[in-house]
Amino acid sequence: EFTPRLMAGDFLRMELRALFPDGVRVIGNFPYNISSQIFFKVLEHRDLVPECVGMIQREVAERIACPPGSKEYGILSVLLQAWYDIEYLFTVGEKVFNPPPKVKSAVIRLRRNGVVRLACDERLFVRVVKASFGQRRKMLRVSLRQLFQGQRPEDGFFQRDIMTKRPEQLSIAQLVQLTNEVGEQLQLSLIHI
Repeated sequence: EFTPRLMAGDFLRMELRALFPDGVRVIGNFPYNISSQIFFKVLEHRDLVPECVGMIQREVAERIACPPGSKEYGILSVLLQAWYDIEYLFTVGEKVFNPPPKVKSAVIRLRRNGVVRLACDERLFVRVVKASFGQRRKMLRVSLRQLFQGQRPEDGFFQRDIMTKRPEQLSIAQLVQLTNEVGEQLQLSLIHI
């Protein structure tokens, strides 16, 4: 049974596991300047948060909900879509606020998908995603080199077809596969040291 509780406090500092050991749905009008931080906290506690519904800046909502291939597709899109089904529900015009802001808003819903664990090292997945999108205009062969920091992958690793792509062209499944391949190369380079 759902029992609503009203609590005052800074969501980013709340100890969600202590406060809501049985889980919590995060629903609200998110402050636009910290909405990404709220979503990263939801991600950290994805085992506790089956659903998140928020009103945020429209551009951020579009970025979170956009599919691979879109120029808005980025770190937050990939990480949230890996563990949540995202629905862009509707746009909220600036005229419904007083005073009207200079930006449009949107309401999105995140619902936990069936993924319990990714088929790769999840910490490395986050590193691969951040490295890839950290230089999003570059091909993967350039942006992923930083992960190797002095270690050398096998000859030909950076010459493969996937390395000529830009990160926004890859699906989550392809990023998971890429993470596994990077992980194998990191292990191999450690063995050869």
